[in-house]
Amino acid sequence: MGRSPHNWNGYIGQGHIVPGLVRLIQGSKLRGEPLPNILIPGNSGLGKTQLVQTIATDYGTKLHLIYSRSYCQLLTGR
Repeated sequence: MGRSPHNWNGYIGQGHIVPGLVRLIQGSKLRGEPLPNILIPGNSGLGKTQLVQTIATDYGTKLHLIYSRSYCQLLTGR
């Protein structure tokens, strides 16, 4: 599987939320503030990772992914 483009022009899916996210990112940049926390729930294969990679690229920051199952295993030892 090839790498997906991490910019809004190459982003496919959830098009109805893109304008709001772009405004949120631009506003945070203009104010010199970090982005607020964003929770992106959903089943596997819906493009959540591609979405957050695109957000990170647009904001100009490094992305650190934490997957809930791995995080829960780390916390509980199970």
